[in-house]
Amino acid sequence: AIAYLGIAADSGVDQIYRDLALVLASLHELDSGDPAELTNRLQPLTAASNPWRHSARELTALLAKRQGDNATAGKLFREIADDVTAPSGIRARAAEMSAILGG
Repeated sequence: AIAYLGIAADSGVDQIYRDLALVLASLHELDSGDPAELTNRLQPLTAASNPWRHSARELTALLAKRQGDNATAGKLFREIADDVTAPSGIRARAAEMSAILGG
């Protein structure tokens, strides 16, 4: 995760790769990192114009679930599952998680 965060902080790297590095760092820390910190890190990447938004939203939902906030996680997973612009794999996982959480 440290290497990814180094890439993310390097202003000489194109923004798209810096954003990807944040997604990958957050994925790497999903089980061990501070959920609030990771959620804050991902927040800017969830914007509709960001190419990594679907992955960032999925990770944000997983972090909500990890914190025991099943209502928020279910809502986020349902939004992803209903988003026709999301990749099919992410949509399928989100639909399954939403069903599990009763979303």
